Amino acid sequence: MKKVFLIFLIIVGISVLLSASFSWLPFKKQEEKAKATKDIDLIELDIGAISTEIISEDRDTVEADLVGKGKLDVHTDGDTITVRFERKWFDFFSLFKRNKLTVYIPEDYDRDMKIDIGSGNINYDARKLDQLAVDIGSGNINIKNLTVKDFKLDVSSGNVNIESLKANSSRIDISSGNVKLNNYSGKLKADLSSGKFNAHIDQLIGAIDVDVSSGKVELDLPDKADFTLKGKIGSGKISTDFPLTTTKQENKYIQGVHGTGKHEVNLKVSSGKIDVY
Repeated sequence: MKKVFLIFLIIVGISVLLSASFSWLPFKKQEEKAKATKDIDLIELDIGAISTEIISEDRDTVEADLVGKGKLDVHTDGDTITVRFERKWFDFFSLFKRNKLTVYIPEDYDRDMKIDIGSGNINYDARKLDQLAVDIGSGNINIKNLTVKDFKLDVSSGNVNIESLKANSSRIDISSGNVKLNNYSGKLKADLSSGKFNAHIDQLIGAIDVDVSSGKVELDLPDKADFTLKGKIGSGKISTDFPLTTTKQENKYIQGVHGTGKHEVNLKVSSGKIDVY
């Protein structure tokens, strides 16, 4: 039994040495692609832990280029194209990781997309989509210039930066992480368990609902926004810099109107803080 264990340790040691010794060598490039026909309604990216860039360009295929180690797969199943990256177990022993994945999307693709991230990093200069759903474990994602009907973001523990997002509606769930949303317009619903959510609203054209269990929310509204603020407070705090009319304030409740009061801004704080300015 001791000999078997010793052999195992030797094999692991050799794997570590080989991985470290040859990390300076250029990695073989892998390429996979699938035809994006009119029947494709969903592009799904399952990328785990790798630095990824998503590029929209004039093409009729979804193509993934991998520089580094791991298994890359692009395939079509019915109306879905899936791009999947998997790291082999011995790749985790590498001391120098230079893996990079580039995914090319047809610029005229305007249907649904789903992105699952483990602990990787994504940069996406987006376009127009019907729906974008993003699920983040403990990674980082930067999205900009996105126009979408339905946007969904689920953050377990990570960092999200979104620059310029126009949506009919957005749903953002944050377990523990940091989300910055700049230049946003559309209906918004956000739940924050623990972390920070900073939202700059470029145009208030729909209702906003924010529920905070424990964390901090900064809600930056346009100076001339027309809204009715309704806030429920547990052991947290809601504050606003806006002059409100028709106000009603009690120990655990605040209500007021700014401008015409057209859009509802519903806030709920169990233990945390929401600043509206």
